[in-house]
Amino acid sequence: DSSRCTNTNFAVHPQLQHTILARHCLQVLNDALRRNMCELEDTSYSNSEISDLRGRVARFVSPDVQYACRHWSDHLCQSVIDDNLIKVLDTFCDTHLLHWLEVLSLLGELHDAVDALREVATMLKVNSVFGAQSRSILTTFMYARTQKLPVPPEESLVLLHDCQRMLRAHYG
Repeated sequence: DSSRCTNTNFAVHPQLQHTILARHCLQVLNDALRRNMCELEDTSYSNSEISDLRGRVARFVSPDVQYACRHWSDHLCQSVIDDNLIKVLDTFCDTHLLHWLEVLSLLGELHDAVDALREVATMLKVNSVFGAQSRSILTTFMYARTQKLPVPPEESLVLLHDCQRMLRAHYG
């Protein structure tokens, strides 16, 4: 707020800070997330059946990854969207979305995923990041997947929507 801080050296620009935090959160997730983060012997067990779940989470999911899992969407929704941010978001959506859901489940916070995905999808639509192509996105996505082609960047919106729909169907 320029009325509270007249010295620009000390001014904080929240939207810029959220952009930096969103980019760093997504980069942390892109670098760290993988399948079976907690190296469980049997991934078919529910969380309640894993006796040392808290210890495994503490050992295998670092605090920065936990923070990034919980807050990347909040920061993204308050960011200035630029090409660099879209690039790390595309990588996250295409490669690590399910890994993120796995970690949220292990943290006991899977219920937050639907809201996070809805808010990000809404923000991306409002900011017209993917423009007028939204009408043909699903067709392009299906073709790319059946031909084993890489998903174009605008497909992240579809991936977010599909993930949100799946979570809502299974977890109410």
